[in-house]
Amino acid sequence: SGPITCNDNTVTLDANASSMAQGITYQWLNANNQLISEELTTTVMTPGNYTLIVTDSATACFNEVIVTVLEDTTPPVADAGANQGLDCVSSSTSLDGTGSSTGANFTYEWTSVNGDSITGASGLAPTIFETGVYQLMVTNTANGCTATDQVQVAEDINSPQGLILGITPPTCAGDDNGNIVVDSVIGGTGPYFYAIDGGNFASAPFLTRLTAGEHIISIQGANGCIYEETVTIADGSSVTVDLGDDLFINLGDETSFEGIVSIDTA
Repeated sequence: SGPITCNDNTVTLDANASSMAQGITYQWLNANNQLISEELTTTVMTPGNYTLIVTDSATACFNEVIVTVLEDTTPPVADAGANQGLDCVSSSTSLDGTGSSTGANFTYEWTSVNGDSITGASGLAPTIFETGVYQLMVTNTANGCTATDQVQVAEDINSPQGLILGITPPTCAGDDNGNIVVDSVIGGTGPYFYAIDGGNFASAPFLTRLTAGEHIISIQGANGCIYEETVTIADGSSVTVDLGDDLFINLGDETSFEGIVSIDTA
């Protein structure tokens, strides 16, 4: 008989190949020499050594043999991998069961506690589209033993909620040397990336060469979530020159002018 396995937790001991005649008796003893059966066959559930004693009651002659029942109930390894997350960029992710037992005699079955859809549920790297708890069951088809492991897929959509800015307007009206410094980001997941007016994101929080007016600042967190805020940069100082009222003089007359310069710093 084969070993005790997860598929079959009993083994039949069979003495049918022994001598058979009137007056012959059969005794099966376990490893503790306890009588467990006096039949030709008996079923056991414990691995170990079993002794068969065949006795001819007419002559008192006997013979014995030891039968060893093996056990193969070692479970496979099930490893559903590290916990993962879905964020503002990724609407799906691949689970990682590669730490599990591998070979021709192993099968895999991924299930969702919530019944969510799984693509490639019989492989080691299935794709999922929803948050929740996912379970991997690994089966050793050679002995029927199984093992399970779970992985948590969480939602990471923690978006920035606000900005603290330092705004410097252009030096003079119409100049393009204004700038904005993002002193800090409120909320979200760093590191952060910064862009203005639809430009490319950069890691530096300095937005330069800006003109007066409205600008849209975009902040992207490490999880891909984006926050936008509209800010207004005041114009730079304007300079005016006033030479007073118009004067009319005759040819040959002389006069003088006094210029008045006004700088608006409002």
